[in-house]
Amino acid sequence: MKKILFLFLCSFVLSLEPSLNATPSKVVIIRHANKVPGGLCLSLQGLERASAFVHYL
Repeated sequence: MKKILFLFLCSFVLSLEPSLNATPSKVVIIRHANKVPGGLCLSLQGLERASAFVHYL
């Protein structure tokens, strides 16, 4: 029983190690799309900008 518990704890600790050193490889900052003044919908320029991000992301 002690051996099983020891193996379980070792595997648990080893499984945590990679996540402790994990860092993001890329940070993406996206500007919000343009909206129609006083409205909730996107302007034509904002719609084009949002559509262009589909291929990038």
